[in-house]
This record gives sequence, C-alpha cells and structure tokens, in this order.
Amino acid sequence: MDARLRSRIEIETLHELLPVLNYYRLLGLKNDCPQGDVDSAFRQESRRLHPDRHLAGAPVEFRGKVNDVFKAVNDAYRVLRDPDQRARYDQELLMGELKMAEESRKAAEADAAARNDPSKAARTPAAEKYWKLALQCWQEKNYNG
Repeated sequence: MDARLRSRIEIETLHELLPVLNYYRLLGLKNDCPQGDVDSAFRQESRRLHPDRHLAGAPVEFRGKVNDVFKAVNDAYRVLRDPDQRARYDQELLMGELKMAEESRKAAEADAAARNDPSKAARTPAAEKYWKLALQCWQEKNYNG
C-alpha cells in the first residue's frame, strides 16, 4: 500500500476514534508507564502525525482532521508530562469521567454532527447546489429529479 494512503487512512481512523481514546492510548503508552516514556512517545507521535507531513495537496476536510489529531497529541503531552496533572488525569480515568479534554470532545462531537447532517454532505459550491436540488426533489418525492 502507498505510504501516503496508509498515513491518510491512519489519521482518518484516529480522528474518528478521538472521542473514545484516552491520552495514554493516543501516545501509544500503557497507563502505568514511567514518566520518562511520555517525552519519547510524544516526540515520536508528533513527528509522525505533524500536519506539515500530511497537508501538501490534501483536501480541506482532511487538513482539519490532521490538525485535530495533532492538537489532541499535544493536549495529551501537556497533561501527561506534568506529574500532578497526570495524577489527576489518572484519578479521573479510574472514575470513568474523562477521556479527552473538554475542548477536544466538543470539537469531535461537532464534527460528527456535521458529518451526519445530509445538508452538509457537499464539499464544493457546485456540489452543494446539486445536492440541495436533490434533497428538495427527495422531499417532494420527485424521484425523477
């Protein structure tokens, strides 16, 4: 498989999983890993998922996904590198209250809602024009339209 296609599929999959991944999983760590492993895991993931590696010639919707994934990796590092924040995060994970930062969760939910909205399915102005006409014909039960 082409390396670009493989990385694109990986980023799209990660983007879909952001609401359910915790910070440890996002960085590829175990929950009980030593503090020193956080830095190296972040460096590895940030190099691999950095937007500059994936944005050349990418469609607009993919650019947003790359940026969301990279922001989540940075959020994970910001929390896990500080022992106090990490301890609080671990407690919240044990209680089942927290998966991702509230901002990341809201952004993922908004993206999922937009994806499921049929009126937002078109990606270009021309496609939007024809999509709206098709939706109108569908509502009027004009299946020849």
